[in-house]
Amino acid sequence: MNTRSKLLLAMLVPGMALLSACTPDTDTEADVMAPDAVSEADTMAPPPVTDATEPVPGDMTPADGMDAPPPMEKSFAELDANMDGGVTQDELAPTDMLYEHFPVADADGDGTLTEAEITQHRSDMAAPEAQ
Repeated sequence: MNTRSKLLLAMLVPGMALLSACTPDTDTEADVMAPDAVSEADTMAPPPVTDATEPVPGDMTPADGMDAPPPMEKSFAELDANMDGGVTQDELAPTDMLYEHFPVADADGDGTLTEAEITQHRSDMAAPEAQ
């Protein structure tokens, strides 16, 4: 076998293997499922039926006539990290609503929020705006 034949053979063999891998399979009668055969999908249990009033996971829309739950707010005791009876801005995380609203919530301007000031501020924020 000369060099040219070997080169031609080396190029044809991988090409033929690639071609045979790309040809579509044809189903035989044995491969086709009989119409009355049970598939895996038929044996799966149906999803549970839920009551329309039950909350669906991920559904954050309140049911008709219900208010949305209030956001989770920390209690005064949780905010008062050093337990001195007042909350200063450095005791609040920058993500706390009171951190950004501190000057407004601090009604007397003394640099410390009392429990009453926090309660009043939360009430003011929850009240609908006057029109």
